Amino acid sequence: MRGAATDADDALRAAGEAALLAGHPDLRLQLQLNRINTRERTGIDDQESRWLHRLAARALMQRTDPSELATNTALVRLLAAALGGEEPDRIREAARLVGLGHDEDSARVAALIDALSEWDASLDVPGTLAMRAQLPLDGDDPAAIRQAWTTLAGLGTDAGYVLDQLWGQEPPPPRVLESLRAIYLWWGKDTGQPTTTGDAATQIHFLSEFPIDWSRPEMRSLDDLLLTAYPTMSDCLLLASRVGVNPAGLSSTRSVQATTRELLEAASRRGLLDVLVDTVLADPHAGSIHKPLRALLGDAWLSRHDSRVVVLAGGEAPGVPFVADSREEGTGYDPSFVGPHIAAPVGVDAADAVLVDGSPTVDYTHFSLELSKSRRLSRWVAWNIDGAALREVGDRDVPGESVEFAIDPPHRTRSTDWQTTSTPAAPWSAVASRDPATCHGVSTAKPSPPTAIPTL
Repeated sequence: MRGAATDADDALRAAGEAALLAGHPDLRLQLQLNRINTRERTGIDDQESRWLHRLAARALMQRTDPSELATNTALVRLLAAALGGEEPDRIREAARLVGLGHDEDSARVAALIDALSEWDASLDVPGTLAMRAQLPLDGDDPAAIRQAWTTLAGLGTDAGYVLDQLWGQEPPPPRVLESLRAIYLWWGKDTGQPTTTGDAATQIHFLSEFPIDWSRPEMRSLDDLLLTAYPTMSDCLLLASRVGVNPAGLSSTRSVQATTRELLEAASRRGLLDVLVDTVLADPHAGSIHKPLRALLGDAWLSRHDSRVVVLAGGEAPGVPFVADSREEGTGYDPSFVGPHIAAPVGVDAADAVLVDGSPTVDYTHFSLELSKSRRLSRWVAWNIDGAALREVGDRDVPGESVEFAIDPPHRTRSTDWQTTSTPAAPWSAVASRDPATCHGVSTAKPSPPTAIPTL
């Protein structure tokens, strides 16, 4: 082993001294830093040689373009590993630029999570750091704090945003710094998944765990699959609205991966992870991930849910309806709620309708809709609201929190020809709350019970 390490060190030294690299101090610097890190990893380093090799690296840094030192992610990472023990700002720069990398070392990320949660739990107000980083925190005990920090696992380069925010609050303690430096020192050399406790055969299904355990590879794989099928911010927000999570409660100013994580967290809190997966499996536009997603879910989960997700053979072929996932039975929209009968425009375009249990109409509690296959939006929605029973909704994940319903004056009637009505393509909540003119219905003298049916 020591002989192989010495051979590697000699090869790196010879490459750095090659005449071909005489005019390329940046490349010679990378080789020198790799040499420093290789010697540390293989244990052939000592205090005197370490000092000499780092002195040589700093001499090459003086001859390297400063912009290269600041923006070349390979150099930044190598500098953090080689010099971060003496210069913590090197580690911060690496965390900001490369985060935890695209291919994480799961065991070393777990060690970082342990260090961060220990630091957070030791503060005067435990969990302060997790709250400042806007991580999902469900208590101030050490277990809850560690669970919050497991969100870092699988974030890859996006973890840099959280880590940089953390650094802006106060400098991390030595254990956190060394855990981060170890990630950069052993970059690309995964030591394997962290060990888990319990019998794998009896381990709870990853979709059933609450809160989400991001250290589990299955959960990170689900995150990656969703990013593959829904790669844009609009895709992610549309999926949220279809699942029943209010898109307004998700951040759209960060990366798509961060927003996808927020969606999974929100769905987990509301018990909608199964519904989310059902929806994805029933979405023909996500067909590229159906096979790996089913393999990830396992036969046991699929046997319990396949009765609710039925995709007809050739479901994307012209003229063959796509059958979506079933929803719990609800009373649905009542066309006679305010007195005059106002029917919903069911089956206006039957060929484009998404069938749910054989019907184009999806009924919820006092609410119904019809989905369009081609537009991937609701074609129409209809609901009944008792104005006397309106109340504030406190949960940001409950659809409708941002909807400001306007109660129609008594005895005023509006009617619209469904066939000629045209409104911008938008989720129903946006149409209902931001464009009252597109809401059509009748209100009576009873205590403000409006009926509204916006169309798309």
